[in-house]
Amino acid sequence: MLAQQVPSIPNHVLILTVAAGVGIFLTLAVVRILFQIDLSVILIVLYTVVIAISFFVAEDFLAVASDSGGVTTGPMTVPFIMGVGPASVRGDKNAFSDSLGLVAHSSVGPVFAVLLPGSFYHPSQAAYGSSEVTHAVTTRDLVIEFLSRMPPYIREVLVSLLPVAAVFALFQFVSRRYKRRQIRRILIGFGYTYIGLVLFLCGVSVGFAPVGTLIGNEIASAAWKWLLVPIGMLIGYYIVKAEPAIQVLNHQVESVTNGAVPARNMNRCLSVGVSVSVGLAMLRVLTGVPVQWFVIPGYLAALVMSGFVPKIFVGIAFDSGGVASGP
Repeated sequence: MLAQQVPSIPNHVLILTVAAGVGIFLTLAVVRILFQIDLSVILIVLYTVVIAISFFVAEDFLAVASDSGGVTTGPMTVPFIMGVGPASVRGDKNAFSDSLGLVAHSSVGPVFAVLLPGSFYHPSQAAYGSSEVTHAVTTRDLVIEFLSRMPPYIREVLVSLLPVAAVFALFQFVSRRYKRRQIRRILIGFGYTYIGLVLFLCGVSVGFAPVGTLIGNEIASAAWKWLLVPIGMLIGYYIVKAEPAIQVLNHQVESVTNGAVPARNMNRCLSVGVSVSVGLAMLRVLTGVPVQWFVIPGYLAALVMSGFVPKIFVGIAFDSGGVASGP
């Protein structure tokens, strides 16, 4: 979905760039865990570099780069990269607290990677094309429309899941760790994931996104367009409760902190944070204020506060920024 926002960049170039960013920064995250490097120090260095680069790219490109940091951490990636496994390799008492922070690395990596092509591509050369709502008279028409638009997503999800399945197969072949029952459960999980992602991506492209565009255009073009702010805040507050990646993080945090930070409290804090953030985003849409005036102060404030809170909360906070934006 992100690649569609930058028509001037070939889809495969943007996808490979984002994937490279995630891979490189995840490697850096594993190195941090193994050598017990302070997460706040790493994040301060990385975000300082990102902020410095942001002044040399077009504003439209900066907006897409900022979005790429959130969309890469969703229901597929978060369960795989929550770092309990890599952290537990150390075996010391701080290993599990250091498991938090991998999602933060996966969020800043794509931002950095997408900013780099900003010097070579000019998003102003491309025009934005809005999605059209599907016109269907009966349920049968709707089913036919969805089925006709589904084949590209069947291939896309298959290509995306094959490398993950290949890694699992190679690991099992070498280690022989999993028993037959466990393998059967994992294969069923792959099946559920495949079907769910195909239906989800098709539903977003054919139904969800076009309707969202239509509603947004209607509100923004009316005399009461200021309603975008409270409506955005309301949706932002409640949408968090439906985000699967957030539930993964919340239960991870509750487990690592032995219940000191309950999942319910995490959910409430994230709901408030996303609500305020969406409200500010709608305000930016209405006023036309450059995105730097919102993003850079937010990052700077978070980085400054990271030096005054317990170490474990740094990982929780920056991981939350990645998981809050998913399907």
